[in-house]
Amino acid sequence: MDEARRISLGLIEAADFTDHRLPELFCGFDRTDFPEPVPYPTACSPQAWAATTPVHLLRTLLRYDPHVSMNGMWMDPVLPESWGRVHITNCPIGDGRITIDVTGSQATIDGLPPGMTFHRGTRPPLADLVELAEMLDRTG
Repeated sequence: MDEARRISLGLIEAADFTDHRLPELFCGFDRTDFPEPVPYPTACSPQAWAATTPVHLLRTLLRYDPHVSMNGMWMDPVLPESWGRVHITNCPIGDGRITIDVTGSQATIDGLPPGMTFHRGTRPPLADLVELAEMLDRTG
């Protein structure tokens, strides 16, 4: 996860130099030679997939993994300390909306739909969840 944190911080920092609109790609020069990102002349900016990058980075660092059909939501955040507290409201899950509060590796969730459970940690492999569902179905 250290690599994901490093890449995430680098992209967020780069956004400070691009009017917070990430281009589709950057040149890869060392910061000691070029302290600011070097624009790539033919890169589109903004670019649709680049526009969603901050959301994907946040989801990755939250290690947010809902599995609505299994009535579970897993989260094991590894946010950089420099981010401080992250507060997300109105986040859709199943038939409801939740509020997520995270500081470092500690997460709290409010508003989970009835029957859905919040699990701290990473989601087990899907095969394990399917096996558990089949077992529960057999035992009623």
